[in-house]
Amino acid sequence: MNDLACSSCLNEPTDACVDSFFLHQPGKRAPKPIHPVVNAYLIVYNWASFAAWFYVLFQTVNVLLATGNDYTKVYDVVGDHLVWIQTAALLEVLHSLLGFVKSPVGTTAMQVASRLLLVWGICTLIPVPEVQFKLSLHV
Repeated sequence: MNDLACSSCLNEPTDACVDSFFLHQPGKRAPKPIHPVVNAYLIVYNWASFAAWFYVLFQTVNVLLATGNDYTKVYDVVGDHLVWIQTAALLEVLHSLLGFVKSPVGTTAMQVASRLLLVWGICTLIPVPEVQFKLSLHV
């Protein structure tokens, strides 16, 4: 019997059997189907996130080109956008809590919390305009 064969594929495996090989391993369960509304929401959320981060990249490049690569000016232009994009990442914790994604809630919450600590706790609540490394912490 072929190594890819499973209990439902006793002879040569079919394409369907090969495609579902990992679903037939002991201890593995078939993935829960995603509701079409949730799937559409996640697609929109990911595109919005992509667009927001692309905007920050675009603004960063524009500032660097306009100022002759003076990176100390970049945070003044993109800082507010960074704060709100990172804050929107709280939705990722909600997605995990609701089971929209497979990510562990604890890990996701710690990652988002660490980013929020940087953007709110350090860059926003402790205003130090002379700190030139603000941008390097986020981008």
